Amino acid sequence: MSAVGSGLAVSPDRVRAVGVKRRAVMWATEREIEKGEDLTAAIAELLKGTPVSRWWRPDVAAVVSPGFGQMKRVTGLPPSADAATTAKIIREGVGRFFLTEGRSVVTTDVDPDEDGCVWAAVIRADVVVALVAACRDERFRLKAVTHVAAISPWLMPDGAFEWRDGAR
Repeated sequence: MSAVGSGLAVSPDRVRAVGVKRRAVMWATEREIEKGEDLTAAIAELLKGTPVSRWWRPDVAAVVSPGFGQMKRVTGLPPSADAATTAKIIREGVGRFFLTEGRSVVTTDVDPDEDGCVWAAVIRADVVVALVAACRDERFRLKAVTHVAAISPWLMPDGAFEWRDGAR
């Protein structure tokens, strides 16, 4: 069986979806999110309109924009901690590492670098809940949610990358 999947990109004003088969983009679609519109409904509507089989749905990986989360290099952690322990430290002390503005957030896995620091991200919990609910409602399996900065090295290997939130 060939590798088939779907990707979602969610920002405060737009949601995009792409279907990929064997590393080739098979289809892409997007829709604006109106101010005050329910995010779950907007994502579900986009998924409903994607060209996939009625009986089979590909796995979905989602990225969220900087408008819905933060990613940063975290320093000052115990140097001998493994990735799982470091992720737990960040999750339990999230307010010391990220500006959460009083919102509930979900922490991502961490990515240690050669200096003993880690790259970590937080995503607004309401956005994660909306993704989970929309995928469930439209019978897609949501396999991953991460911050767009975490995948940018694979998007543009030369380092050139731009993501705009809000009006173009």
